[in-house]
Amino acid sequence: MMTTVVFGIQGQAVANTSAYELYCPGSPVGTVVFNDVITTGSLSSSSPKQGKSFSINNYQTTVPVPEPIVQATQALGDTKLTGNIQVTVDVSDATPTGRNEKATYSTPIPSSVTGPLPVSAPSSAVVVGPFKATGSTIVVSVATSVTMATAVTAGSPPLKMECLTYPNGTLKSGITTKKPKGSPVAPIIAKSG
Repeated sequence: MMTTVVFGIQGQAVANTSAYELYCPGSPVGTVVFNDVITTGSLSSSSPKQGKSFSINNYQTTVPVPEPIVQATQALGDTKLTGNIQVTVDVSDATPTGRNEKATYSTPIPSSVTGPLPVSAPSSAVVVGPFKATGSTIVVSVATSVTMATAVTAGSPPLKMECLTYPNGTLKSGITTKKPKGSPVAPIIAKSG
């Protein structure tokens, strides 16, 4: 079961997804799991009226890359993690009903890697939209499929991973041979109200 916390700041409906998991089977290095993924965003109006425009402010996705993967990349001579994250943002009671957001990341690898290294795409939060409200209940969520690409060695093409979104912690972060129990989820970023 997923918990979503919604709170208001200066009249804006604000929410960030609860931490969720990316399960990425069949990548060139095997099945990879990323826990504690967060997508942030807020509605530009707490309750967009039907026929009115609104946007998703402060949109960004952050993926903590597990320490062993960062260390392996560093051992191959890379000084940073680079690649992209592609997320489809679904929006109910609005047109368009979604938007495909693809953004790059470039995160320096510290000389001493002592835990997961968060990569964020885009590197700074952005505005997504505009959308037009077609109903009274706006729900913005992450689609259950996310594409992530990361370069393992400098100058090589990025490894592409097709990932599914699951509740956080169904599997341990890293490379695995297991499959999560249950079905993929669509983490909620924000909703009107």
